[in-house]
Amino acid sequence: VFAYFFRSRPLERVILVLSAIPIAIAVNALRVALAGLLVHQLGEEAAGGWIHDFQGTFTFAAAFGLLLVEARLMSWLADRREATGRIPIPTCIP
Repeated sequence: VFAYFFRSRPLERVILVLSAIPIAIAVNALRVALAGLLVHQLGEEAAGGWIHDFQGTFTFAAAFGLLLVEARLMSWLADRREATGRIPIPTCIP
């Protein structure tokens, strides 16, 4: 939905939609690991209730934040390419 409404370049839309899959997997893996750690340290009651809801809200916000950062980076690269005629490649050589 974000890509459809807020991105005008078709390539950016495709990249955002496709990158949502690995971002969702990574963020949910982090959520599962955190839940496992909490259960190990605090007991089974730490995996349910408001803690579970908070983890879901936090992981959604983290995933959306990553998509926003990715979209901003793509816009910056596209703007730089249009301005200079080439894609900026950072180098360590002065």
